[in-house]
Amino acid sequence: MLFVYDGKTYSPFQTDIDALLKKLYIRSIEILSDGTLAIGSLKSGMFYLDTAGRLVRILNEENGLRYNNIFLTLEDLQGGIWATHFKGISRIQISSPISFLNQVQDVGNVFDMLVHENSLYVAGAAGVRYQPGIDLEPSKLYNRQFLEVSGATYAYYDLVSTANGVLGASRRGVALIEGGQTRQIATTWSRALELFQSTTFPNRVYVGLIGGFAYD
Repeated sequence: MLFVYDGKTYSPFQTDIDALLKKLYIRSIEILSDGTLAIGSLKSGMFYLDTAGRLVRILNEENGLRYNNIFLTLEDLQGGIWATHFKGISRIQISSPISFLNQVQDVGNVFDMLVHENSLYVAGAAGVRYQPGIDLEPSKLYNRQFLEVSGATYAYYDLVSTANGVLGASRRGVALIEGGQTRQIATTWSRALELFQSTTFPNRVYVGLIGGFAYD
């Protein structure tokens, strides 16, 4: 449990992670300029609490932190958090609107991405992955894994959102992606690289191929 010292007495500071604090090896507690707490631990990463003790975010190796063993934290004048660990020193920008989605989230090399019907789709060398019911607030993206789209486990190069679902371009041609499923569209061509939805004819999608183009 955490305590607050007012200069005379110590008072318990209740938090959302009181039960977890009993198991954590806490090495540092930094009161940030906005009043929130940055708690560094051994083996469990960093925890951020608001002024009421509510858990704001957990940062660890699973969502982008370089190392889970945190020894010391310090806030700089720009609001970044410097954290020392076994691998050296890392700077963490908590207030950044940018989320880093890497191999931890099974994304790999990314060629294209889009939001379709409140789901985030990512196309890359490992195929198509998606997050259903996304919340674009950075901490929500950090803590969620991408799901594999069945039948799309090879390279996809481009995506386009349509009224019928998401179209994906791959070496096998074009597939319709709906949720976690794919349906290959029968064509006389393959090796699709680019997709472009016509603004003049919304139901028409142009497909860039190796050696030409087609439309459907």
